[in-house]
Amino acid sequence: MIFAATRAARFFLKLASRSDIIVQNFRPGTFAKWGVGYDHVRAVKPDTIYVSISGYGQFGPIHDRVAYDPLAQAMSGFISLNGTPDGPPMKAPTWLCDDLGGLHGAIGALAALRHRDRTGEGQHVDVAMLDAMLFQSNGNLTLGAMGVELKRWGNEIPFSVPTNTYKCRDGLVMAGVLLDTHWKVMARMGGAVIWPSTTNSRPSPAGWAIARNATRCLRSGARRAPSMKLSRVAPRKAFLRQSENLRGGCPMPHTLERDMLQQVPQEDGKLAPITGPAAKFSRTPTRIRSGAPALGAHTDAVLAELGIDADARKRLRESGVV
Repeated sequence: MIFAATRAARFFLKLASRSDIIVQNFRPGTFAKWGVGYDHVRAVKPDTIYVSISGYGQFGPIHDRVAYDPLAQAMSGFISLNGTPDGPPMKAPTWLCDDLGGLHGAIGALAALRHRDRTGEGQHVDVAMLDAMLFQSNGNLTLGAMGVELKRWGNEIPFSVPTNTYKCRDGLVMAGVLLDTHWKVMARMGGAVIWPSTTNSRPSPAGWAIARNATRCLRSGARRAPSMKLSRVAPRKAFLRQSENLRGGCPMPHTLERDMLQQVPQEDGKLAPITGPAAKFSRTPTRIRSGAPALGAHTDAVLAELGIDADARKRLRESGVV
């Protein structure tokens, strides 16, 4: 719909009156200006679940600022902690704020729908990308408020060593020695692969001399071994894994087995490998049902549901409403 057209709001509200959930991600105040804000929708459907996703939320001192994913990443403090310890702040390689904002919007909508099932009450669900990033910061917001200094660690973990990426003859491996059992397995691997020591005693975070020695030994041994060999040394112990590259390579068999790439027909009839859903349902398996539709592909079907016949739809197009 083209909301600048005077009749667009009327058709939107008619559609909203038949809908359980409305989701919009425009700048705060925009939908209200167009006559389709929460109060407008609630007037035609009092129990509506109206989800607004924005950069900084529907209220607060900066709620009306323009926001994009990298800006919200920066404002959340995420980029100040991301990257190598001696490098500049680094944004995520994905649209992390957009994704988390959408995820929390979906969770909020489901929670509000559950509340409506019990009470009959609808409500406005307000999700800010900034809030979503702060919520997913693993307590860093709390630590910062308590005056704890937060450092950038790169691929290391301050309380678990050795944890880092290590260069091999043919690529990289990620080591995550997180448990005492991991340390003991690594110690038993012996000089044949990477570890010349026979110690079974894992250093505490305070034992940095031992930790640095462990890191040096792992780095030195990794250079002499193929990454696949290292990652298979203790496959069930899970402290070493080959670093995969998503660019142009064949996905792991495990990824394919779990339907994380699904061949989906597109508008032009060609098949494209589309990322599948993460959740697996035992009774209702999920599939990507269709490719991304062309702009306006479903307009006729939606308007027909509202009782608008073909001639009326033609007039709406000619007047610029749809």
